[in-house]
Amino acid sequence: MNVDKIIKLNNKYGICSKCGNKYIGNGQGGIYNDEYKFVRWCKCGFKVTVFEDGKEITERTNISQLDKKVNEDETLRDFIKTSHKEFYETELTDEYIDSLDEIKLSILVDYLDDLWLK
Repeated sequence: MNVDKIIKLNNKYGICSKCGNKYIGNGQGGIYNDEYKFVRWCKCGFKVTVFEDGKEITERTNISQLDKKVNEDETLRDFIKTSHKEFYETELTDEYIDSLDEIKLSILVDYLDDLWLK
């Protein structure tokens, strides 16, 4: 993603559109970008992903979704456990998964999702 586009997205999403938070780091939220996407998330659970082609996905993370089906075979919790075991050869416990706040959970799921795409 080119620098001009990243600057425009930072200007648009630097302040959370849901709660007005303008900080990142230290549990406040964050910004991530690479050649394919720009991601802004906030401590309130708001998250936006903008892809190079301009497609935007806005969502709110919700820990209560952990035990709902993400496909016909597994829940989000199952996805986290099996993905972590596949890539790191260790399984995360339910206690650890339950201890994650909304943002850390969202980051973990996105990271594992990205690993499957590589």
